[in-house]
Amino acid sequence: MSMIFGYYRPPYPGTDPSSGAADRATAKAESVEQRLDRALLTMEAMWTLLRDRLQVRDEELVKRIVELDESDGILDGKVRRPPKSCPHCRKTIPARFLRCLYCGEAVAPEPFA
Repeated sequence: MSMIFGYYRPPYPGTDPSSGAADRATAKAESVEQRLDRALLTMEAMWTLLRDRLQVRDEELVKRIVELDESDGILDGKVRRPPKSCPHCRKTIPARFLRCLYCGEAVAPEPFA
């Protein structure tokens, strides 16, 4: 807060240090929302193709979603991948990593990790 002769002076537009961070956070949120919208549209397109061309029923999809959700032992709307072992040094690393944290060896990616 800036004071001139004992009176509050609001910052000039664009000089508030928090406004840059807020603008970046807003832009990032909008980008994530756009990506999510595209992903949802893609999933709906794939589902309608499966349903229409292969005669898969909605109930079958719901059953498979529940099976995948429960595959980690918790019905919570998420799939958690267990850690994997590095093929070179055999140390345990997170499933999403493409290189071992310990030896740097490349690790084969999993398609949905």
